Amino acid sequence: MGSTDKEPSNKITFSAFGWAAFAASAPFSLRLAYEQTLLTRNDGPQMVGFAMARVFPFLLLLGVAGFICSCIWLLIFIRQVLTKWTKNQPPLPRMIWTQGCAIAMALVVQMIPYCVWMAATVMVAGPGQHGPALLVYAAADGDTFLTNLLLDRGVPVNPAGEDQATALNGACETHKIEVARMLIARGADANMAKDCWEIPEFRAKMKPIVPGADPTAKFPRVADTTIYVNGNGPPTSTTGAASPAQ
Repeated sequence: MGSTDKEPSNKITFSAFGWAAFAASAPFSLRLAYEQTLLTRNDGPQMVGFAMARVFPFLLLLGVAGFICSCIWLLIFIRQVLTKWTKNQPPLPRMIWTQGCAIAMALVVQMIPYCVWMAATVMVAGPGQHGPALLVYAAADGDTFLTNLLLDRGVPVNPAGEDQATALNGACETHKIEVARMLIARGADANMAKDCWEIPEFRAKMKPIVPGADPTAKFPRVADTTIYVNGNGPPTSTTGAASPAQ
């Protein structure tokens, strides 16, 4: 009799714990989705969670607690489902299943990668005014799909983003070679990507830093002369004194 009396009480406690976890987790999930979609399109690439920590620190702390509690609740839920299934017991009430679906959806939203949110936003609403910055971000991240998507949606391949770096420069800086090759194939100008100079494959496509100079030498020499380019002063010659500054 005591066991029968405890079961409804346990169900109520379990249900209350589930709704509390969802109430803490859902606002956090919605805020993350907002930062990775609308805020990204309107303001450019985001450090996800940074804006929330600065503007709504309590929401961030509540969300972390909600995430932990939601995971615990789901583990207990799965254990109960498996126990009832293996012992041929009556299934859990529909309300508990509804909670399980709601909590799982809130957790899934939190786990969707940033690049997926950005791609979905570009597909639905276009790249927006920060398209070049998004292109630099995608190229530096090695995301071929998002890079191609942004180019297909009209983002120019050469204009620099907000930090004055081009998409090709971002790909070379992070050594995303496949993305860099794809950008060059789609018209990217290697001469606008200084970090590509460090990669021999792309260096051949670039103009020398000094016309006619050997860029691999410690002090590049201008062809057909004895003048060496030294960044610490005026050009020097092996056959005479340093040229006076103009």
